[in-house]
Amino acid sequence: MTACAIISDVHANLEALTTVLSDIHTRFGDVPIHCLGDIVDYGPQPAECIARVRESCKVVIAGNHDVDAAISKPRDAFGRWTQTVLDNGSRLWLGSLPMQHHNETFVAAHGMPLDDTYHEDRKTVHYLRTSAYIDLADDLGLGLAHDTLSYVTQLNNTRPTLRIAAFGHTHIPFILTLDGEPTSNLPDETMLEQGVDSPTLLCVPSVGVPRDGDPRTGYAFIDNDNITLVRIPYDIDKTVGVMTLKGCPSGNLINYIRHGCKRPDL
Repeated sequence: MTACAIISDVHANLEALTTVLSDIHTRFGDVPIHCLGDIVDYGPQPAECIARVRESCKVVIAGNHDVDAAISKPRDAFGRWTQTVLDNGSRLWLGSLPMQHHNETFVAAHGMPLDDTYHEDRKTVHYLRTSAYIDLADDLGLGLAHDTLSYVTQLNNTRPTLRIAAFGHTHIPFILTLDGEPTSNLPDETMLEQGVDSPTLLCVPSVGVPRDGDPRTGYAFIDNDNITLVRIPYDIDKTVGVMTLKGCPSGNLINYIRHGCKRPDL
């Protein structure tokens, strides 16, 4: 497939997003960028992140937090605060985003690449949230549950021309092929590259709130049949300082951002 960079789960972290966009340009040049959603919530600069994504990304897909910010009654304090700092135009744009982007060999969604669907109220979403992700969180990508392996097989059976199914949502990056073991970044690696010779499930690193024990920001890059996961440091203290200055809800979020800790809610 045509070369492209993929970002996901920005979560209003402008410093991390700026770092990622700059690294993509430096490392890979002027390639198309796809954003797999969750641009807003958690972080302190949702409006600024929306503007940068709209300016920089060729494809943008809705995440659950984007939909939450667009509807009249957000589910939590993060969503309510986000609504107070977004204008109507930004909320309407978030609410208009598609659920998937796909062609014969590639499909991308925020949660479940095969079946990401909203009901009419745009609140209920099907996501690929299985026990596999508990294993991945605990083992940093060294174990997968049977249901996720079955999901890759289902992708192969239902879309025989598909090569790569990309998603975010979990904030725990990995690459899983039909016949192989899952691979993910280790804390001391900057780049991890893997060839694709069978249908492959790609979970993209979170830009703004990693949850795999590695606080660095990150993204994925696809070029033909090669996938690269990239993890790079950014100025976390700057993000924390803006959170404090703007008075956005934080709770334990600052610790999660500093240490790349997982959260039970996605």
